[in-house]
Amino acid sequence: VSTPLTRSMFARGSQVSRGLVSCILNVPRAGFSTSSSPSAKKVYELRTYDIKPEFFPAFLQLTAKHIHLRTQHSPCLGYWATEIGGINQVVHLWEYDSLDQRAGVRKALGGDKDWNALYMTPMRPMLAKQDNAVMLTFPWGNVLEGLQANKTGSNIYELKTYTVKSGALSAWEQAWAKAFDKRKKYSVSNGVFYSDIGPLSTVTHLWSYPSYAARDASKEAAMQDPEWKEAVHGTQDHILAKFSKILVPTEFSLLR
Repeated sequence: VSTPLTRSMFARGSQVSRGLVSCILNVPRAGFSTSSSPSAKKVYELRTYDIKPEFFPAFLQLTAKHIHLRTQHSPCLGYWATEIGGINQVVHLWEYDSLDQRAGVRKALGGDKDWNALYMTPMRPMLAKQDNAVMLTFPWGNVLEGLQANKTGSNIYELKTYTVKSGALSAWEQAWAKAFDKRKKYSVSNGVFYSDIGPLSTVTHLWSYPSYAARDASKEAAMQDPEWKEAVHGTQDHILAKFSKILVPTEFSLLR
């Protein structure tokens, strides 16, 4: 059973809009190393919640009303509902200075009476499943450009996940790094990440488009670029699996 997404769930001025998130981003330009410590630069937690179908609209409304209690502890960069590639599902992206800072935030949330009473207690019965992963950014694929470009308006987002062969991440990264500026000419990148905790040897990249037609046109144009085409074809042997999902930003998502 799918709960349809309606304009009232995301429209400006609705109950959902009262939970607007305020986040500040400062992305370091550290060199890429698959062995670098996550405490050496910012870490990103990608959370995916499957919601019981009968509670999906209520979950969005409850989150919109009280998300400010959560973002007082750490910034949320994006909060989306899955449109294709998942049903009755939300995806959210959180930023931390380090895993130690995340641990401190989690401890503080456990002691936050308002957060637990007003949000966690009524929200828990709505959940069917939760997943999370901790990621680091490639230095050439940080989220700053997306935050600058997508604070207004309304886009669709494509979240793509590649499972890379063990030991092949560096070779994959080098090929993409050489041509990534070419790919960004055709659509906005909102970050390219590699996994640190969770499913390993995993690359996640997030793109935004003003429409489905714009998505198709930009991907087609990008594959006509000889440098980007070479990078894509040159990395196919390093990839074991691919998965894509389309996300719709909530009104309280910073990435819009």
